[in-house]
Amino acid sequence: APYCYYTNKDAAVGIVTTIDVGGGTTDVYVSDGRLKDGVTNDGLLLSFRCASNAIFGDGYNNQISNNGFVLKYRHIFENELSNDPELSNALKTIAMKGKSSELISFFFSLASTGKPGLDFMQKLVEDQKIKYVFLVFYSAIIYHVAQTMKAKGIGKPQTVAFSGNGSRTLQVISQNHEIQAEFVKTIFENVYG
Repeated sequence: APYCYYTNKDAAVGIVTTIDVGGGTTDVYVSDGRLKDGVTNDGLLLSFRCASNAIFGDGYNNQISNNGFVLKYRHIFENELSNDPELSNALKTIAMKGKSSELISFFFSLASTGKPGLDFMQKLVEDQKIKYVFLVFYSAIIYHVAQTMKAKGIGKPQTVAFSGNGSRTLQVISQNHEIQAEFVKTIFENVYG
């Protein structure tokens, strides 16, 4: 679906790589757009377990107390919500379940309230130290995709498109699409030599 969307919307041509970052898996589809027997030629289908839960989840020990995002931002949101009993109770209820990914999802959902100080994405964008987490996360994903494509004898893509809820955090690295593109391009060019 992401491939069809980008090729139809943006008229992406040549080798197109779509990277769909979800909660549990990252799914990749690579195609050169050529048709073979009336069907698009698939260059690569790939799925791996490195996605949003890798950074927003509880890790291997399943303990919310070890998640750095929860440790850093939970008290901030508790303070911001102290005058809103309904949202404050929702935060406490979700936190009692003991799943970091659910608490982080709640943090992201607070932006829809429109209340100042509740935009979690903006907090991440403004936090210079947090950028490193996302640089490593996306570098690992892009590097793995590039290495796999090269190993399969597929040329460098002309278009790399991200989709999925997890990919929204790409803006933590930069909200400038040109900088994002340069970041992806640099990794692909280094892998391909």
